[in-house]
Amino acid sequence: MDVVALTRQLVDIESITGNEALVGEALHGELCRLGYQAVKMPVEGNRFNVYATSTQQLKPDIVFSTHMDLRQGIVRCQRNHRGSDRGCRTVA
Repeated sequence: MDVVALTRQLVDIESITGNEALVGEALHGELCRLGYQAVKMPVEGNRFNVYATSTQQLKPDIVFSTHMDLRQGIVRCQRNHRGSDRGCRTVA
């Protein structure tokens, strides 16, 4: 798995609070593709949390709880014309 590519893919999805469904779908889909047991946990409207576990360890010792939404602005990851990483930045 290319962690940087996955991070870029997720960051490039507009996910301002209240509009997280698309990033949730992408995250859920990628976790399932990687072989995790992923479950969508409804929150409200079309919003949901994603809970994923390894099929080898269904009761994990550690659970990470993080946000999928962006609070301010929209973040875009960019590369220059040579394909080099230019990082991510917030755009209005």
